[in-house]
This record gives sequence, C-alpha cells and structure tokens, in this order.
Amino acid sequence: MADLSGRLLNPDQVNDLHKERKHEWFLLDIVERNENGKVNKVMIVKHSPSKDDLRDYILELSDSGEKQYIFFFSDPDNKCEL
Repeated sequence: MADLSGRLLNPDQVNDLHKERKHEWFLLDIVERNENGKVNKVMIVKHSPSKDDLRDYILELSDSGEKQYIFFFSDPDNKCEL
C-alpha cells in the first residue's frame, strides 16, 4: 500500500480516491474552506484498513484540538461527500 500521507486533495480528487482505494479509512485534515464553509482542500494525514489505527493515532497527536479532522471511509457502494 503506497503511503499517501501529506497529499493535498480537492473534493474531486477525494471522490476519485473514494473509488480507487476501496474499503480503507482515511484521516483528513481540513486545509481550506470556501466562504460558505464547504471543504475546498484536505490533506491526507494517515490511512489504514483499520479505523482503530486512525483513532489511536489522533489520540496521540498534540495538536488534535487545533485542527479540524475528518474520518473518511472509502466505500464505493455509497456516495462520497465532504
């Protein structure tokens, strides 16, 4: 599994990832929102087949209260929305 950490994505790229990386969990950092508060850009912090791996990781972060994170599951059977 290639490491995608640090990769910046716009919503269309997240949708592509949703289709390509089936059944993986992603921890995304919201980098930018538009004037209406909709997500414009995210950064992949970490990804794993296990949500518990991401939960444990975020609990260890010292800056977890300063950033806005999204847990994202790539399930091609459901619509992708940020």
